[in-house]
Amino acid sequence: MPLDLEIRLEYWNTLANITILTSALLIRFSVSAVTNLLVFNKKDKLTDLILKSAMTSTGYFLVIIFAMTPILMTTTTEGYLKPSVINDFLIHSVIEIVTVIIGLLFLVVIISLSGWIAFNRSITKP
Repeated sequence: MPLDLEIRLEYWNTLANITILTSALLIRFSVSAVTNLLVFNKKDKLTDLILKSAMTSTGYFLVIIFAMTPILMTTTTEGYLKPSVINDFLIHSVIEIVTVIIGLLFLVVIISLSGWIAFNRSITKP
């Protein structure tokens, strides 16, 4: 039995709006981490790893925005001629799910390495 579910366009529109908003906020977090590191001017392995992780997560969250924009553009029009099925937006959904997971993993790396640096500073300074 093929998976041929009828999905309302309002659902896809709301899903795309929420995903784009969330990704934009996560991009802002990653970019603020990058700007803080660029101002910090300390060159060591951990700082470089945090910088690379922040830039990579920003790129993945941009991919999410680009993947969800066609869904948003398709579902916004009132005169869409054919009904949408789950297979119409399958590639966009798969791209979004994979890049969200990878982007969040890089954010976890950023947060954990920043915590590690702060922990080491608190140990070395009495």
